Amino acid sequence: MKNNKKYKNKYNNKQNKQLIKINYNKNYKINIKYYKPNIKINNKFTFYNIYSFLNYDFSFLEKLILNNCDCYNIPLSIHIKELNLFNCLNVNKCFNKFPNLKILSLYSKNLNDNLYIPFYLYNIEELYIFNYDIKFISNYLINLKSLSLNNCKIINFPKLYNLLYLNLFDMNINFIPNYFFNLNKLYLYNCNNISFIPSFINLKYLYINSCLNIKSIPKTLINLKYFKYINYYLLDKLPNNFFPFYNFINLKKFFFNDFIFIN
Repeated sequence: MKNNKKYKNKYNNKQNKQLIKINYNKNYKINIKYYKPNIKINNKFTFYNIYSFLNYDFSFLEKLILNNCDCYNIPLSIHIKELNLFNCLNVNKCFNKFPNLKILSLYSKNLNDNLYIPFYLYNIEELYIFNYDIKFISNYLINLKSLSLNNCKIINFPKLYNLLYLNLFDMNINFIPNYFFNLNKLYLYNCNNISFIPSFINLKYLYINSCLNIKSIPKTLINLKYFKYINYYLLDKLPNNFFPFYNFINLKKFFFNDFIFIN
C-alpha cells in the first residue's frame, strides 16, 4: 500500500509537466516518462490496459513522443506543439488532433508505409520524415520553414514558397524543384541521381556529400556564403569549371574534402 501511495503522489505531481513519452509494446504495456523542458525525470509509470492511454488527458502537454503506438484514437491535443511518432500505426488519421502543431517528426521501419501530409497542418514550421512512401504533402503549408526527408519515396514535391531549409538524405530523386524561391540552406547527402542544382538566388549555405553526379555549381548562386563539398572519389582536385570562385563574391568559407578555403 505504501508503494501504491508513493506512485500515486508522484503521478499527481507530474500532471503539469510539458512533455510526455509513451512506449507501447506488444505486451500491451505503456511506459510513460515525464520530462521538464530539456530535463529528464526518471519516474516511470506503466499501464497494462490500452484504454488508460486512450483516456489519458493530453491537454497540458506541449510535446508528445509515441513509440510503436496505434494513433487512431489519440485525443484532441490543442496545446501540443511538437509531435514525434516512431513506427506508429494509423499516422495519417491523427494529424487533425493537433491543430497547433509546429514541429512534426515521423519515423517508419517500413518504406512501404504511405504518408499524406494534409492542408490543415498549415501551422507547422518544421517537418522531418524518415523512411516513408510520401504520397502527398499539401502546398498550403504556408508556415513551413524546414523540410527534411531521409530515405523516402516522393514523386511530386510540394510548392513550398516560404521554405528556408531543405535537407535531402539518401533520396532516390532525379531533381530538386526550382520553386523554393526563398531557400536559404540546402543539404544533400548520398543523392546520386541528382545532377543539377537549381539557381536558388537566396541560397547562402550549400552542403553536398557523396552526390556523385553533380558536375557543377550554378554561377547564379551569387549570395552563397558557405559551401561544403565532400566527395572522396575526387582526392584532391575538383573537376574543371565545377566551382568558379570568381563568381561567388560573397563566399566566406569553402570546404572540399579535408581542405578548407577562407575568403
